[in-house]
Amino acid sequence: MSQAGVSFSLPEYILGLDLGVASVGWSAIELIDGAPAGILGGGARVFEAAAPPEQIEKGREELRNAQRREARLRRRQARRRARRLAKVYGILAEAKMLPTARDEAERQKTLDRLDGEILARHPGHAANLPYWLRARALDEKLEPSELGRALYHLAQRRGFLSNRKAPIEDEKEQGKVRGDISALRAKIAEAGARTLGEYFAGIDPQEERIRQRYTERGMYAEEFDRIWEGQAPHYPEILTEEMRSRLRRAIFFQRPLKTAEAGECEFEEGRKRAPWAVLAAQRFRLLQKANDLSVGIDDWHDRDLTAPERAVVVQLLESEADVTFPRLRKELGLKGKFNLERGGEKRLVGNRTVAKLREILGERWEAMPAEERDRLVEDWLSFVSDEALKRRAIRHWRMTEEQATAFAKVQLQSGHCGLSRQALKKLLPPMEEGKGYSEAVKEVYESRFSGGEAHELLPPVRECPRLRALRNPMVERTLTEMRKVVNGVIRQYGKPVRIVVELGRDLKRSRGEREKLSKRMRERESDREKAREAVKKAGVADPKRADIEKWLLAEECAWECPYTGRKISVRTLFGDAPEFDVEHIIPRGRSLDDSFANKTLCEAAENRHSKAGKTPREAYEHDAARYEEILRRLRGFHGDEALRRAKLRRFEMTTDEVDALLKDFTEEQLNDTRYASKTAADYLGMLYGGRDQNGTRRIYATSGQVTAMLRSAWDLNPILGRPDGRKERGDLRHHAIDAVAIALTEPRRVAELARAAEMSAIERKRKFSSLPGPFPDFVDKVRRLVDGIVVSHRMEHVLRGPLHEETNYGKEDDQGRRRLRRPWDKAKPGEIGDRAVREAVERATKEKPPFLVGRDGQQTPIKKVRIWVKERFASVGEGARLRHVSPGNNHHVEVIEERGKWKFEVVTRLEAMRRKKAGQPVVNRQREGFLFSLMGGDTMQMQHESGVRHWVLQSMSQEQNGRLVLIPAHLGLEKAKKEGLIERPMAGSFRKMAPEKAQVDPLGRVFPAHD
Repeated sequence: MSQAGVSFSLPEYILGLDLGVASVGWSAIELIDGAPAGILGGGARVFEAAAPPEQIEKGREELRNAQRREARLRRRQARRRARRLAKVYGILAEAKMLPTARDEAERQKTLDRLDGEILARHPGHAANLPYWLRARALDEKLEPSELGRALYHLAQRRGFLSNRKAPIEDEKEQGKVRGDISALRAKIAEAGARTLGEYFAGIDPQEERIRQRYTERGMYAEEFDRIWEGQAPHYPEILTEEMRSRLRRAIFFQRPLKTAEAGECEFEEGRKRAPWAVLAAQRFRLLQKANDLSVGIDDWHDRDLTAPERAVVVQLLESEADVTFPRLRKELGLKGKFNLERGGEKRLVGNRTVAKLREILGERWEAMPAEERDRLVEDWLSFVSDEALKRRAIRHWRMTEEQATAFAKVQLQSGHCGLSRQALKKLLPPMEEGKGYSEAVKEVYESRFSGGEAHELLPPVRECPRLRALRNPMVERTLTEMRKVVNGVIRQYGKPVRIVVELGRDLKRSRGEREKLSKRMRERESDREKAREAVKKAGVADPKRADIEKWLLAEECAWECPYTGRKISVRTLFGDAPEFDVEHIIPRGRSLDDSFANKTLCEAAENRHSKAGKTPREAYEHDAARYEEILRRLRGFHGDEALRRAKLRRFEMTTDEVDALLKDFTEEQLNDTRYASKTAADYLGMLYGGRDQNGTRRIYATSGQVTAMLRSAWDLNPILGRPDGRKERGDLRHHAIDAVAIALTEPRRVAELARAAEMSAIERKRKFSSLPGPFPDFVDKVRRLVDGIVVSHRMEHVLRGPLHEETNYGKEDDQGRRRLRRPWDKAKPGEIGDRAVREAVERATKEKPPFLVGRDGQQTPIKKVRIWVKERFASVGEGARLRHVSPGNNHHVEVIEERGKWKFEVVTRLEAMRRKKAGQPVVNRQREGFLFSLMGGDTMQMQHESGVRHWVLQSMSQEQNGRLVLIPAHLGLEKAKKEGLIERPMAGSFRKMAPEKAQVDPLGRVFPAHD
């Protein structure tokens, strides 16, 4: 390469990437003659997660953009409802059935006044006036204003309208709605009422609430027609057919539900994903399950299904919506449990489309050719209107009236499969032969990993053809930040020789998997906590992690050595000279497996002389009787079934099977095939035209277990101050250390780890013997790299998010307070403004909630009260839309110098938006004395007694004329709290720190901000 007439060559290097839901760590390892020789650079990029981290870990996240979308949907619905009511009111006012009104506030006042006038003529109906009017309208002539009030009430409460294409997730809720509506119809018929309004008019509101029950749109439409027919003879000049049509549409029209747009297929570029309802997608899913199914031979061993058995399973799933495992066992004549059953599944999902359509069409479905079946399903997918689909079913498909009605109403599975129809067509043949999904994909689409166009830099995620199918916001945000880092590294050093990427576990697991994992982790944590207390009672004052593990292993084997049968006691398990070891079933040097599933207890002498360095089968197979006795004791283990099976499997492994473990482990570590990992690898592969280039592998996706092992074996963990050998997650620079280990992950490292693990057993070390670094002074170079890292924080300078809190406040009193509604049990009596309500709340108990007694002696329950609050308020909206709110989040702080002193001007997000709408600068840099502005995530260089140079603005508040919350740029919030490194300066103390606003790019390079 050349620059400004000077020729130079860039070094060859490996790029390691550690990707998480809120971070990107990177390290570039220099190569000389193909071998690691040094470190070019590294750093960490931190950004806001797509959802709260604690929710992501539990798999119950609600994405921030989803929250905004829901709020926007509610606002849109409120606007549409207001427009509809205004339109209905306008039509009724035009017909002289209601007084005219200019806006919503005046309409409400007019209706209240009208209700008062009607009640003055017909006292005694205050509790159910609109329903009483609706019931009278069926038989008696109403005054025009009374009729208008009744019709307007239909528009206010127009009931639920079912939608044929509602998402399948809502099917249970819709089932409840339909059930409640059916029960209500039965009650109406039982009461002898002709309409819904007549039924409600007969209910005493003091005994039974009229509201808070599901009603159907059709009930209101039917009542509208009955009222019109009852009143039209009295007002023929007003209640014309034209008026009826116009008013009916204004009240009951609802726009069709917009069908969700399908994403793009993972394998077929430009092709949309197939709906789950299509027969090919249903067949694809049931074949996946059938091909993955195995059955227990006994309580401990599984076997694959035979071809005839698999054919029975496929045939059964093709004909049923769901098949339970007991039913499957009965059909196959088997007794053992299925593998998927032990994994927590309750049933296998069959062809739900076939099951529902066969129920409607009966024998005719069986006689249909495959092409006709597909066209019938496509018709169901194409039509939006139930009536139009019903007509199509009768005219084209020659269905009976009953069949057509059922066909139009049937709920087939909504949503989309991850594959297009074209991909399904290619993948189904090998899967029909019994091949698993991964094997079928490899056979059909292996060539997609190479042969594409090579890019100099990564294009934006949304412009990448291979990522058009991406629908995971967490993955998309992480890949976007990764792009910034990778492109920055390439501009600095050129393209790497290869890229090794590892994704955090939360990023590559689906929401369901994360939820299950979180549940298992909580259960295990509970078990460990119980074990900790038990160890304490046994006399160990401060139980360590190893002590707790020993106790759990002892409980698992029922306090009996599985190898010798000797009983284990607390004294022999713990104490100064324990007589039992925690033993690896398959030696760690041959498996690199340090999990609980590969551990048990063994008498120390037995472990060191007979078992050491061997598998159970190798050590005891020659003595068949003793080996069988060991297996018998193992079958008596307590605890999780899957864990017991895994341990028995290890006890029975042959030497050949054990020798294959490291090879399989290496392949698994360097080829993470989970969806998010494949997505990241495919994206990075665009730099080379695919993951492979000219037969050379360029992109590796690791699953991460080796990363932790290499950190430990190379003594990298103490770099961030954890001499106990554990990883320091509170220091954000740990991502760069991880990236070093990730970059150096390759098959020979796994072999080196295996030798180190084998030597550790000889040297009696906990995990690994000392492992030489990949190049001289390795740990010192990594330490220098880490010491020089400035963590890059993504700055949130975009003006978005809620402008104010959602609560609306009442009018202001002479003390600057405003009223706020709150549940009665959440308010202090002294805050309640109304004396009668306050006294009722003071008298209330948990058993007897507060109530007010009216002049007629009726008791009105108090559910919410109005209290006085005093805080910052802002007014939004105009006219009838004027409301008073709390400003909520702050957008930025402007640092101003006046008369030689600094002060903070905190600007709320609401004020920032007002400035923007008025065409003014959001940050007022033109004002006199302006120094600089700060927003969340901004970095400052400061002089601090701790020696920390770079700080990040965490938040800001308006208390005491403005206060900042600053934490060191390299620490997470919890770690900063623990270390006492949180600064909350006001303007004066902030000035003494000599702050300079800085800009840190994705590579961690620091530049003046020039703000």
